[in-house]
Amino acid sequence: MVTFENIEIVDAASDGTAVAKVNDMVVFIPYGAPGDIVDIQIVKKKKSFKSSIFLRYPFGIPSARSR
Repeated sequence: MVTFENIEIVDAASDGTAVAKVNDMVVFIPYGAPGDIVDIQIVKKKKSFKSSIFLRYPFGIPSARSR
């Protein structure tokens, strides 16, 4: 499986899924919010998008960092 590190979530889809761009391809991530930096693993590839699973927050959980 292909993994990507330090990917910034840039948007949220209408169903609440996080959205990022990796190599000009849209990637849907099941957890996260715009501005989060995450590590992901691609689990499904389609022609116009990829689906992934969330692996971790490489810099810690965002809400804990802002305290």
